[in-house]
Amino acid sequence: MFVFFRMPKISFSDYEKFLEDLAKSKKVEVEDIKKKMVDCGTPGLSGPSAAAKGSPSAVERLTDVSKYTGSHKQRFDEAGKGKGISGRKDTPDKSGYVQGYQNRDTYNKTH
Repeated sequence: MFVFFRMPKISFSDYEKFLEDLAKSKKVEVEDIKKKMVDCGTPGLSGPSAAAKGSPSAVERLTDVSKYTGSHKQRFDEAGKGKGISGRKDTPDKSGYVQGYQNRDTYNKTH
């Protein structure tokens, strides 16, 4: 069941009294508050801001792999192409050598 509440209506004189009390509590002039309210425009959706119009879309920003960090960065190569399973899963090296060993496959050549 939905219950709708009616917003209380106030008179213009009560609204002006509210603005005066607000200005007094915030220690600003009433005219400054009125000017800011006029400058912000009418209530409602006004569309995208000026900053959003000049910038790339959200999809472009989220899919730009050059800005990925951490483990997500390892999933793509320098060109931005996905590496597939090798980018998502660590596969163990079963060669018998430990990580960082520099002389791999040189034992038979020297002995």
